[in-house]
Amino acid sequence: MQGESGAVGGQGVDGDGAEDQGEQEDGVEPPGQDLAQRRLGVAHVDGGRGERAARAWRCRGLWDSGATVVLGSDWPIAPYPPLGVMGGARHRRPSRDLTQAPHGPEQALTALQALQGMTVNAARAAGEEHLAGRIALGHRADLTVLADDPLTVDATGLPDLPVLLTVVDGGVTHRDASL
Repeated sequence: MQGESGAVGGQGVDGDGAEDQGEQEDGVEPPGQDLAQRRLGVAHVDGGRGERAARAWRCRGLWDSGATVVLGSDWPIAPYPPLGVMGGARHRRPSRDLTQAPHGPEQALTALQALQGMTVNAARAAGEEHLAGRIALGHRADLTVLADDPLTVDATGLPDLPVLLTVVDGGVTHRDASL
């Protein structure tokens, strides 16, 4: 696909044929650059974010148009912390630097929309809405118990919310010592 890197980590070639250093294997961007700057041509001049970046990550606009918005990541290329992804969809800042101004704050999802994007919408997009995405009779018993309500926890604090219990296909895969 044009514009996507031709390699995972190390040297790659963009769809335009220009050589690219690629993302570091550990997911850390080269100093002074981030993914948006390298892939979208973001120009941080006079506080501007560049025309291409202004049209990127339009979660709320898609949601409001009736599209099924699914949250996730580029795992295994990039980290996949579900709570961080949900928080980012709400606060619209780079998780590695929450002091930056939000990118397109009008495109932020609500807490409920972010949760739905990670659960029921993901199941629907995978064609598994009859098996997954919600806690219901006849569905796979996949669930996560958190220490607080993800709908009321501040978006920037969501990634640090303790996971108390994880159940996959009916089997406990993580249980906090406090339980």
